[in-house]
Amino acid sequence: MRKLLDYESTQLLGINIRYLWMSALSPTSRVEHVIRHGEVYTEEEIVDFYKSEGNDVDCKCSFSEVVCNENGNPKSTKLIEKLKAQKQEWFSKY
Repeated sequence: MRKLLDYESTQLLGINIRYLWMSALSPTSRVEHVIRHGEVYTEEEIVDFYKSEGNDVDCKCSFSEVVCNENGNPKSTKLIEKLKAQKQEWFSKY
């Protein structure tokens, strides 16, 4: 798993950052990973996910930083909507 953005630096700047999960959406992607595609998580939630049930083994997922409001909701949702549509398409195929 790649290093996530330095949380302390974003707090000092007053930027609320979360992470947008992107699964590879390949035929061999695990359902547990695809379910997370297009969803937004905290650093702690991502770390906890990878600590359990071998989720870190051969994972092809990636993350992108997302600027969120004070409630933790992304300020822009256009990409998130596209990713969620991709997820639904993947589930209809597999």
